[in-house]
Amino acid sequence: MTLGLEPDEQRSLAERVRSGDSSAEEELVRAFGPRLLRLIRVWTRDEEAAREILNDSLFTVVRALREGRVREPEHLAAFVCGTARNCSRTSQRPRARRPVHEELSPDAVLYDPRDEMDESSRRALVREETARLGPVDQSILELSLVGGFTLAEVGQRLGLTHEAARARKS
Repeated sequence: MTLGLEPDEQRSLAERVRSGDSSAEEELVRAFGPRLLRLIRVWTRDEEAAREILNDSLFTVVRALREGRVREPEHLAAFVCGTARNCSRTSQRPRARRPVHEELSPDAVLYDPRDEMDESSRRALVREETARLGPVDQSILELSLVGGFTLAEVGQRLGLTHEAARARKS
């Protein structure tokens, strides 16, 4: 994707931004901004979010150019589009992770597992099942769940790698 600029023009523009030419930064915004905004609108379906992502993307690109982090300046358009795509995905993650909160009436609860066991029965079951585990697995659970240690710390205390502690806890 060239967004209307040939590879030599993209390289030249990138080099001018790298050298601190503010008119080159304005040219970059004019060259890529309108088409990029259309792409981001398609990705987000939200005009306000698209404008914000466009600004973030162009700022990130200019900063990367100034710092010399663009390895192939002749492919500046691809870098700009990739940066915009990453910014778009990053901005959409928090929205996608937000749980949907819906109030339920007390009558809507059909099954509550607490109804089957009282607290003492649950504790007895946990002790019984924990006793079936080997001593290392018991230590992993105790240190991580009761002691509040991270799995890396648990592994270090027990002479295991973080990955081994994580796998055994699962």
